[in-house]
Amino acid sequence: MADESHFMVFISSGVGLADAAQALRGSSWFESASTAADVDLAVRATAPSSSGGRATPRPMFRIGLSLEPHVRLEAEELAEEHQIPELGACHARFEVFFDDLEEVLDESNTLIELQALLQDLANGFVINAWNGSLTLPEGEPCTCPRCR
Repeated sequence: MADESHFMVFISSGVGLADAAQALRGSSWFESASTAADVDLAVRATAPSSSGGRATPRPMFRIGLSLEPHVRLEAEELAEEHQIPELGACHARFEVFFDDLEEVLDESNTLIELQALLQDLANGFVINAWNGSLTLPEGEPCTCPRCR
């Protein structure tokens, strides 16, 4: 798995994996959301039938929740870099991994839906590892000098 095959949602609320699983189960975009001892969550996008009647495979996402001390430090660094003090208050983050960045980008609607769902649930900041882009809790891109 390549280093850029993930995104993170930095959060300051008490939202957890059980909340994410519940939100994902309530979404028509995803087929399954299963937890493994509250350590991680696996979810597959829905697979609508193609014109030939067969289901099209969709990416699998693995979601973890990190409460490690380094998360707060990274959030503080990012807050300073992006000039967004609220980001520095984040003490946890959802970490969402997938195997194939190209496949996920080809399914960009699914990617956007998953990012938005987790971001809305946690009122969090989304950072994409593959391009470093930062999206604010309101869903708007960061417009700091670093991001322009």
